Amino acid sequence: MADNGHSGRTAVLIQMGNWRRLRQELRAFRRQCKKWFEDCLPSFLSRGIKKLCRRRNDSPVISWQGDYPDWQSAVAASAGYDHEDIFIKVRDAARAVRDGRALWERDSVLFYHEEYSLPLVANLMSVAAWNKGRLRVLDFGGAFGSTYTQHRPLLQKLEELSWNIVEQPNVVKYGQEEFTTKQLRFWHSMEACHATEPVDVILFSGVLEYVENPYALLEQAVVMSPQAIIIDRTPFEKEGERITVQHVSPVIYPASYPCRWLDRTRVNGILESRYHCLPKHSTHIDPPGFYGFMAIRKD
Repeated sequence: MADNGHSGRTAVLIQMGNWRRLRQELRAFRRQCKKWFEDCLPSFLSRGIKKLCRRRNDSPVISWQGDYPDWQSAVAASAGYDHEDIFIKVRDAARAVRDGRALWERDSVLFYHEEYSLPLVANLMSVAAWNKGRLRVLDFGGAFGSTYTQHRPLLQKLEELSWNIVEQPNVVKYGQEEFTTKQLRFWHSMEACHATEPVDVILFSGVLEYVENPYALLEQAVVMSPQAIIIDRTPFEKEGERITVQHVSPVIYPASYPCRWLDRTRVNGILESRYHCLPKHSTHIDPPGFYGFMAIRKD
């Protein structure tokens, strides 16, 4: 009966030519239908759909273009990621988190709700369990502590926690001046960190694809012989590798830079001499082709 009444009012309004009133009626009807639909769903499912819709609407667009013959060709075709404006935006986002104006940040984008990468947390907690509650991380390319800050609420109860970031000189400079804590430290190289602060796990989260020679970096990590090596949020080709230029949405910052889709067979060849590679994992934020996995040292 309610639908027939609405249809009748619509017909009258059309005949009267009252289009403005008609649009108001249709909007009200859509809102009512939406409410009926939400009322029929379990509350947890309704919240999940709303959260997914917000995430899809808010997600900036990132694209990868080209198939370049070598890294330098991709560098020549891009604007680079060491621009001062990008650094300032990342630093200011980290300051906002430090000062309590946001919960965490990723790539200079601020977040105000808790969100965790559960596969990464599970890997880190596994290492901590092997060491009776001790977790010492070397986070290569970890900016000002993005991953650490995001997951700190789940790590605080560990018996011992240290998070060591290896980064570019300007990040290390400001990191040591503004962001160093009892748990969070900054280093210029993996060798400097390893010589001073023993580590249980080396983390490469969303970074190997931006390094000119990621395979040499992995070989260096293997020589350091931590209990585990975690690769996370990394693009892999199904066969071989591909060098592209990644274009970042202006919503984040206007930039383009070389990005390598790694050769998984070559990565396995480097790791499997001393490590056992666990099955791959991915999360809801990973684009197609991006995933991660943990490699455990063979003792």
